[in-house]
This record gives sequence, structure tokens and C-alpha cells, in this order.
Amino acid sequence: MIYLLSPDPPLVEGVFHLPGIEIEYLSPKVELEGVDLLLFTSKNGVRGLDRLGVQWHQIPAVVVGEGTKREVERFGGKVVGVGKGYGVTLIQLLAQFPRSTLLFCRGEVLATELAPFLANLGHRVKEVILYRTRCSEKLPPVVEGIPIFTSPFTVRCLFRKSRVVGEVAVAIGRRTEKELKKFWKGEILIPATPSIEGAIGIAKGWLERKGGKNGTAEEKGR
Repeated sequence: MIYLLSPDPPLVEGVFHLPGIEIEYLSPKVELEGVDLLLFTSKNGVRGLDRLGVQWHQIPAVVVGEGTKREVERFGGKVVGVGKGYGVTLIQLLAQFPRSTLLFCRGEVLATELAPFLANLGHRVKEVILYRTRCSEKLPPVVEGIPIFTSPFTVRCLFRKSRVVGEVAVAIGRRTEKELKKFWKGEILIPATPSIEGAIGIAKGWLERKGGKNGTAEEKGR
């Protein structure tokens, strides 16, 4: 069994949704006047901004990856830059943009502190905290199968509540892998590009090679 710990359910068969975290959306005051670019590092930032009812959709957005890009477009926004799934790639991407006023639509806790690096590039960065995460209280005592961890926080939440039984786990990216190594001694797989789709694919590929159900993916074992 493959378990996805993201708060968003998987859109493919053969994956059980086991949300490891819950999202609490906040209601800060948002001022868009003078903002040249919106910066999103997760789909939750997009949802958190849209639920406030502000007219953000015509302001160009720079996003961390393809999943966040699709979420911006789903709400009617426009994307002018897409990173490769990691915060550091946003710094590299925004180095190519003219100096701008950026509104960073973020969560309460960050994996990467982007604002100082972007300020060094000459951008003016305004930040708005739109959501916070907390561990789910509904996790079972034992999880048997392949867990897919979509952030370092999902790692901490699952191992705080549950015992994981299995040979392999999937980390969506390098920071999540680093956190997972603190708790997990088995094999860790990482998709070539950090995305939920890639993480599911690599888990299914591992099952197929072990004689389980279908799925193919490039594997980057640890």
C-alpha cells in the first residue's frame, strides 16, 4: 500500500490518502498596491490569498513548481516564472527578473528563508503569512507500506504518532530526505523532480519491481 501524507488527496488509483498535516488558513490584511510580482512556494499560499477576496489575479506570479503553477491558473491567475521545485531555484529564477516589488505569499514556517536573498538581488520583498500547518490527530498507530512524505513537517508528524513498517519510504525532495534520515533506516527514494506526481510514480515503480501492482518511475535510491 502506498500512503500519501499530503493534505491534498491523490488523483491516481492505488494510493491511499493519509493526510499527515492539517492546514489552518489565516486572515491577514493584504495590500496589493505597488506589487509587481506575487511569489508562491506552495498551493496553500495560492488558496490562502484567494480566499481573502482580494483582486490578485492580474498580478504576474512566480511559483516554486508545476503543481503551484496549475493552482494559480486554476484560480485564474497568470504565471510568468516557474522554479524547479526547490526554494533555491526561485532565487536563481528571480535573478533574471528586473528589480521588482514582490509579495511573498507564504506559510508561518519556511523551509528556505527567501527574502534576504531576494533583497540582495535588488528586489523589495513584502511578506504575508496566509496559513499555518499542524500535525493531524487522526494518524494511525501503525502504517504498513510505502509512505510518501511531501515536506519535512509531514515526516515529523508521522513519526510523532505512528510506527512505520516497510522496506522503503519516499521523500519528495532533498530537505525532506534529510529530515527522514533522522527517523528512518530503510531505503529512501526521491523523484528526479520534486512533485507529488513524481513521488507517486517512483513508489509505484518500486512496487512493480518487487512484484507489486503497476507503476513506473525513475529511481534515485539512497
